[in-house]
Amino acid sequence: MVGPVEFRTKVADLLSRRRRLRVEDASLVPSAVLLLFYEKDRRLHLLLTKRTDRVAHHKGQMSFPGGARDPADRSLLATALRESAEEIGLRTHSVEILGALDDTPTVASNYIITPYVGYLSSPPELTLCREEVDEVVELPLDALSDSDYPNNEFLVCDGGPQRVPGYRYDGHIIWGATARLISQFLDLMKGEAGAPVAGCAAHHSTLVLGADTPGTQCP
Repeated sequence: MVGPVEFRTKVADLLSRRRRLRVEDASLVPSAVLLLFYEKDRRLHLLLTKRTDRVAHHKGQMSFPGGARDPADRSLLATALRESAEEIGLRTHSVEILGALDDTPTVASNYIITPYVGYLSSPPELTLCREEVDEVVELPLDALSDSDYPNNEFLVCDGGPQRVPGYRYDGHIIWGATARLISQFLDLMKGEAGAPVAGCAAHHSTLVLGADTPGTQCP
């Protein structure tokens, strides 16, 4: 895995040279998230949050800080930064924005996510909004290059099972739009970025983790 300086340069260059997919669909709710990378203990980490059971959508799931665009937001980047400040107390003025990935849809909640990639030179000091965020998970980027990742979970839809990105880390299951964004970023870093994986068309689907936990709603 590349070092912090090379990482920043490479990611910013890759994002600036590619044509980003933008989705304009009036039936979808505009939203934005922040993929925040930073160095900790000489390793690059990606910050994820575990949502509480009190939020309206995607209860208990792993996600990136972010949310729906507010009418007062000047841009979707402003949305991602505002929501990050509200959810985890991030001091957004310190974040260097490297670019944006492809717009990515959710399914059951009907959001269209614009994902921004940000960088900090050191771990952030955070204050969690306990109504929305149960915990923060710091995912080492090099763990994703390990042979155990991705696990390629199956998302079973009405049209039959299909293989989709999925990850396990420290007892957490990362799937749905969050896993698709991680996969999209890893493909970008490997030079394999292509069309994003669309969400399953079914609104009530089952996530099968090997053979153990069926019955989870499709994100």
